[in-house]
Amino acid sequence: MTDAQETAADSTLRTTGGAPPDDGGSSDAEAPIPLLEPRDGIPPVIADEATLAEVIAAFAAGSGPVAVDAERASG
Repeated sequence: MTDAQETAADSTLRTTGGAPPDDGGSSDAEAPIPLLEPRDGIPPVIADEATLAEVIAAFAAGSGPVAVDAERASG
């Protein structure tokens, strides 16, 4: 069984209406604040090889999770 199948089979993760499962927390908790833009602003678009090389070097020097949005390149 794959991880996805195990997750789908776990009835504690299922809810109706697409809502996340109840975490058992207090109903008095504040509503989450939606993330409408990145905390540090929207980074500039990389449009040339030199800037891309700088970003690749920064990624290689760092550690931890990263996210790269490559949708612009698909067109």
